Amino acid sequence: MKEDMYQEIEERMNRFFEGQTSREEEDELYRFFAQEELPAHLQPYKDLFRYFGQEMAAGWPTGKEIPLRRKNRRTLWTGIAAALLAAALSSLFFMEKTNAVNDYEGSYLIRNGVRITDPDLIRPELEATLNQVRQIQQETDLLERQLQCRYEEIISRFPDPYVQKAVRKMLETQ
Repeated sequence: MKEDMYQEIEERMNRFFEGQTSREEEDELYRFFAQEELPAHLQPYKDLFRYFGQEMAAGWPTGKEIPLRRKNRRTLWTGIAAALLAAALSSLFFMEKTNAVNDYEGSYLIRNGVRITDPDLIRPELEATLNQVRQIQQETDLLERQLQCRYEEIISRFPDPYVQKAVRKMLETQ
């Protein structure tokens, strides 16, 4: 029964985002998301619909003062989405450009008691350290795969699936 209700809410949400809901349907969405208990998959939308519900209660136009056609509403949502996307992409571009210039900013080495902050001097040592970390990570991954194969080999020696499950559980806790 609840699954049907949640499916209806999801369909109404899709229509809402497409600008195809009536004022009454939107009010029902606002009331639904005003509940304290919501399923986990609908939790991310809770704050959004609560915000819209509060704004509508605070005196947004009801549609009588300013006629808003479905096409205009869709255009409004498309414009908002485009603006948000443009803002996200421009900030991402700006952050990427900033990070590319200052990769080693704040990094330093201490050699013979002397603090070295020149990126050109510390870059080779930092990159060598990163390569060592990558090599250790590859070796660790290999050892983990070998260990997992060994576990599976041990488990396969037991014909009873319940015993296999118990052995697997014991090996996982180690």
